[in-house]
Amino acid sequence: MSFEWNNMHGLEERIEGEITDSLYEAVCSFYEVDDVIDLTEEQLTEIEAFRDEHVREYALVQVAFSNLISWWEGNNGM
Repeated sequence: MSFEWNNMHGLEERIEGEITDSLYEAVCSFYEVDDVIDLTEEQLTEIEAFRDEHVREYALVQVAFSNLISWWEGNNGM
């Protein structure tokens, strides 16, 4: 019998969701906005700079930063 892990993708999605939610909450709290789409372009640039300087390339939180940036760009006509 070969090893199987049937709920692996569900686990990945849950962890990605938790990390993304945590980042969204931290960003909204820091910038005192109700939603990340309310950030200014300058604030988003600051977040990207933080990511580039402090987050390892293959860190799990990279996907959360990508989600946040994509969400902002998609809702702000970028």
